[in-house]
Amino acid sequence: MKRANSAPESGFYGEIINTDGQTYGGSNVGNFDGLHSEAREWMGREHSIVIHLPPLATLAFKLEK
Repeated sequence: MKRANSAPESGFYGEIINTDGQTYGGSNVGNFDGLHSEAREWMGREHSIVIHLPPLATLAFKLEK
């Protein structure tokens, strides 16, 4: 499932954990290395990212500067 999320600023958001990854015995669905934000307003913020959200997974991203 794809899901939009607001991002605090523009840049590259690296995926730092994905509990659906092969490491955790999952199906390895995710966002691979990470995502670049888009200049599309979402939830009151000027930037957003569209993530692939695997079922029953926990994802975490970190802005890389």
